[in-house]
Parts: sequence; structure tokens; C-alpha cells
Amino acid sequence: MAYCLGLITKDHYQDLCAIAAIRNRFAHSHLQLDFLDLGIRATCDELHEWRIVLAGEDEVPLTSATETELAARARNQFKLTVAFLANRLLLTTLGLRATEPSNIRLNPPVNLPR
Repeated sequence: MAYCLGLITKDHYQDLCAIAAIRNRFAHSHLQLDFLDLGIRATCDELHEWRIVLAGEDEVPLTSATETELAARARNQFKLTVAFLANRLLLTTLGLRATEPSNIRLNPPVNLPR
């Protein structure tokens, strides 16, 4: 709904869908999973928001990385994306509240009978 209302970008929407997919893989698997799983790592590689830490530089490919290093990278991609998106959504919400006219209330008071 936030994407349809223009509150988040397409990249943010795709990241939220990927986060949900990763969460569901962990939550609904009968096997013990971690970030060593190739499917989870592939989904983490599709995340966009964590890339702001690159500050416009190209991503360095990990050609000689061990499985443990690749898993740590995927975990960090996931954690950074979740943290950055949560903060972005919070700041967007606070910005919307700050720009509302003062005569409009988000939650109007309820008049209870006496």
C-alpha cells in the first residue's frame, strides 16, 4: 500500500518483499537454515538499500571469499537493509506528520457519552 501511495520507491518495495521472503524461509523451513544457504544468499544479493554504504563506489566482487565470509556478507546485507529501511520509513512518517496542517489531527478525539 505504501508503494501505491508513493511513500516508498520501487527499490524499497522490492527490498521489503525480499526481506519477507527471507523471513519466511527461516520461519517455515523444517531444516535448520542460516546465511550459508545459497537461496538466502542470492536473495540478499538482490537487496538495494544496503548499497548506500558504498557511497557511489562499485561493489567489489568477492572472488576468493570463503563460504563463511559469503554468509557474513549476506547477513550484513540483510541487517543493513532492514535497519536502513526501518529508519527511512520512520523518517518518512515523521516528515508526513510534520507537514500536516495544525487543524487536522491524525487520531481525532472520541467524544464518549457521560
